[in-house]
Amino acid sequence: MRMRDLRSDMFTNRGGTSCVHVARTLQRYLDGDLDEAARARIAGHLAVCRRCGLDEQAYRDIKTALANNIDVPEEPIDRLRSFAAAISPTGMPPEQTGT
Repeated sequence: MRMRDLRSDMFTNRGGTSCVHVARTLQRYLDGDLDEAARARIAGHLAVCRRCGLDEQAYRDIKTALANNIDVPEEPIDRLRSFAAAISPTGMPPEQTGT
């Protein structure tokens, strides 16, 4: 999938919300910091969107590694960097744009 197609696909509503919204709220979802309605929308999206489901797993892997004081594997970090680049208006992760 080309980068432009990937970006437009991320605004597609799946399971009650878009990939972009999930990306912006995924950490709060995993931390249990969302109200029930927001949690249900995110859970609905994760149930039908493979890409966001993989990102959820990457966050969980990182969180588990940090909680257990072990080195975080590069694969989930690289996946999250790619996802950040895909939703960034510049096509680059925030640490490379200075934001």
